[in-house]
Amino acid sequence: MGFTTYSITISSTYSIADLKTDIQMLYMKTGVKQEGYLFLFTEGQIANERFLVYINDLLSSGEIADLYTGDEKEVIVNQLRAKCK
Repeated sequence: MGFTTYSITISSTYSIADLKTDIQMLYMKTGVKQEGYLFLFTEGQIANERFLVYINDLLSSGEIADLYTGDEKEVIVNQLRAKCK
């Protein structure tokens, strides 16, 4: 399986919401669509120290609190249900 590199482009307006959106997109592509990705996030891209909380959660458990709403989680579970069976 090949991997695609996904690099975040940080700007002065990049926020926590933008980071969460990028991580959601990454989870959808790697989990639901089963595409191989390399998530590249460098020290220079830490525009807000709160980014580290999300990155730590991603690395330690793969689960980021409040990343998805209950309805969004249900949609994802339904998309994966057939693949899991």
